[in-house]
Amino acid sequence: MARKRNQFTLIPGAIAAPMPSGISPTLATLSKVVPAGDSWLHEVKYDGYRILARIDGGKATLFSRSDRVWTAKIQEVADAAAKLKVRSAWVDGEVCAMDKEGRSSSQALQNAASRCFISGAI
Repeated sequence: MARKRNQFTLIPGAIAAPMPSGISPTLATLSKVVPAGDSWLHEVKYDGYRILARIDGGKATLFSRSDRVWTAKIQEVADAAAKLKVRSAWVDGEVCAMDKEGRSSSQALQNAASRCFISGAI
């Protein structure tokens, strides 16, 4: 029987290790000037909630920046994260709700989270 190649051998410097029980989100750093050069990426600032998704064994658990479990509040997002084609992963991102004009809306997100359902979340 052929031995399956370890996927981590494809990533230089990667070390196989158990899934961490928690991580800290990467936070923006305030700066007085915009960095110069082609090595920088910039993103649109959406008005939403910072969420960390822990995916393990086909199940996703969502955490707020302050380490509160948010899975039940935004189950639709947890269900989508659980479908990612990974064995285990941490995903750090922003959950947003869009208004009728396609803009992120903190009020729409608060309303949706208080109903324990998010429609149109990205």
